[in-house]
Amino acid sequence: TGAGIEVLRARIGEIAMQVPARRADDLFRMPVDRAFTVRGTGTVVTGTIASGSVHPEATVRVFPGAHNARVRGVQSHGAGVAAPLPGTRAAVALAGIDLETVSRGAVLVDDGAWSPTRVLRADVTMLDTAPVLRPRTKVRLHLGTTETGARVIAVGGPLEPGQRRSVRLALEHEVVARGGDRFVLRAASPSATIGGGAVTDPAPPHRRARPFSTPDAPVARRLQWILDETGAAGIAPAALAVRLGVRPGDVGALVSSMAGNRTIGGSVYSDEAVQGVRGAMLTRVGEFHRLHPLEPGAPLQEIRGRSTGAGRLVEEVIRELSESGKLVVEAGVVRAGGWSPVLSEETQALQKELERAIREAGAEPPSVSDLTAVHGPVVLPLLRLLGPLRLVPVELDRYYHVTAVETLVGRLRTTMEEGREYSPADLREVLGISRKYLIPFLEFCDRQRVTERRGTGRVLCSWFQSRQKLS
Repeated sequence: TGAGIEVLRARIGEIAMQVPARRADDLFRMPVDRAFTVRGTGTVVTGTIASGSVHPEATVRVFPGAHNARVRGVQSHGAGVAAPLPGTRAAVALAGIDLETVSRGAVLVDDGAWSPTRVLRADVTMLDTAPVLRPRTKVRLHLGTTETGARVIAVGGPLEPGQRRSVRLALEHEVVARGGDRFVLRAASPSATIGGGAVTDPAPPHRRARPFSTPDAPVARRLQWILDETGAAGIAPAALAVRLGVRPGDVGALVSSMAGNRTIGGSVYSDEAVQGVRGAMLTRVGEFHRLHPLEPGAPLQEIRGRSTGAGRLVEEVIRELSESGKLVVEAGVVRAGGWSPVLSEETQALQKELERAIREAGAEPPSVSDLTAVHGPVVLPLLRLLGPLRLVPVELDRYYHVTAVETLVGRLRTTMEEGREYSPADLREVLGISRKYLIPFLEFCDRQRVTERRGTGRVLCSWFQSRQKLS
């Protein structure tokens, strides 16, 4: 009859005016409700801008499919606009994408933090008239302009009519969602609305992720749950803006307001995760000392490789432990602060014997393998402990005494003429050693910039002429 329409219209207007304005400095997202082509323009999509804004010449990503497209132009209610506000209708002309790849249910976004998902955490409220939802009960989920089949999994048993619970939604098709998104649940048959809710986490780490423990959790608590879950992997602030449903500019203040969380290398970590990496690293170094008591320390690269967590987090933990003195890092090895190898009288005697044998062998010392065959696996750690002031690792399996190296390098300095190229045969006469030792020693001199390899021979590095001692 039309009775009361004006009152209804006025009341809707009053309620609409109470809705807080959405800020444009947010991540852009627009669910697509129509897609068509316009002669001379190409593909055009329309929808209501959910957040952020878009402007001509911007690059957007279209889901599903993650297709990139360029914005040719934007209109709102038939008029061209530079940057439509969130909450307004917009028609966006796209270049570089065919009409067949975008349709109702697609989503336009402008940030790499967005990703499609088939699992959502959510808080769901069931109507009093709704049926009981068991884990295998199929329903229809309506989110934005997307509709897909879904199953609702709640911890503690089926979802009863009238209940409000935290759940996991397993979806038949991918959607692009954000924390705080509202959705509607409808029964598949007969078609009827049975409930709805809000997304609390659009990107759980795996498809069987447990729902959050309580519904209606504040954003700070959801942040802590997410950080605890990501652990040493950390999470980027841009991803938090999507998962929590907050503006990117507010993420930093939110993280800073919560004691015990840290931002390292562009990712956010819980303090518990950082302490876990620290403890595990100290344990690994200590275990290496226990198993290899004669080694000067554990290889730094091995400690890095065995540490769980992002590379920047591992490097930061190493730096902090070094500054505090709990670890010492030098020459590519890491050891516990205050630790040093303890040699028995027997191993000290063996070390002196090894040094003497290498020193007396001069320019043709025995290999580590030969010494190990006689004295056992303790040889290499003992040689490393002698350090660069006494032994030089000229090749992987052979140490020279430093006096022998200085003697051989001295021969090169005094014999080789600057700018003249010497063949291996020429240098063999200069050094007086067999080819078995010659080539590895010359390659060592190349690495030390004593010589430089050119063509079929070597020349003396000019800058080396003035050097008095090999470093």
